[in-house]
Amino acid sequence: MSHRLRHPLVLFLFIGVGLFVLDGFLREEPVDSVSISTAQREQLREALERQGRLSPEALEASVQNWLDEEILVREAQRLNLVEDDPIVRRRMAQVMRFYIAESEPLSPPTRAQLEQQLAEQPDRYKRPESVGFVQHFFSGEAAAERAAQAQKELTAKRSVRGDPFAHGNRFVRQIQPQLLSRFGERFTHRVLALRPSERWHVIGSSLGVHVVQITDYTEAGTARLEEAAAAVQKDWMLQQRNQAVQRALKDLRLRYSPER
Repeated sequence: MSHRLRHPLVLFLFIGVGLFVLDGFLREEPVDSVSISTAQREQLREALERQGRLSPEALEASVQNWLDEEILVREAQRLNLVEDDPIVRRRMAQVMRFYIAESEPLSPPTRAQLEQQLAEQPDRYKRPESVGFVQHFFSGEAAAERAAQAQKELTAKRSVRGDPFAHGNRFVRQIQPQLLSRFGERFTHRVLALRPSERWHVIGSSLGVHVVQITDYTEAGTARLEEAAAAVQKDWMLQQRNQAVQRALKDLRLRYSPER
């Protein structure tokens, strides 16, 4: 047996196999060229310019970051990480949905379409309760007495001078969260219970004492189109884009014939 192994033909065969294996280890993998287009480089330059950070150094760093990202993406594809990672799959699907939605041009909605959108979802466009008023503010130990005297003067249509108030003396369409943040719960509850009149009311708050006259009040309810136009139009556009995605998905399902 050992004599056969020393035969020149067998030795030559072993040497050949060894060289073949060694060549496989030493041979470099083919280089995959990665480059950045002129258009992409210009986009990076414009982005830096918008941010006020444009310089040769910043542009070079941005280009290198783009190339590194491209290298990492290709390596992830080579290792089949894209197919196996659910987060990557979900992100790619989101990008595709966005691409489909933005690919179909939309004409601005008509007033009739917006009115229909508002009528179909009235609860979505609720108008909150709001109040408007003017006030004179008093603080310090004698605040209550000064406010009571001011109420009499104002009722007699005479001018009064209160203390400075950080948010001013005239308020328009104040809703509950705004009132709570500026005046506190006690003031808010009392003011929202009042209705417009020429009467002046003395109301305490966490800050001091206020002499208040209600100038307008709006009940909670469904907003008019003029009040909610921006929100209604935004929802209408989103609805149209979602419908475009569903139409595209319907066609794609026919093309790919998904199996369950």
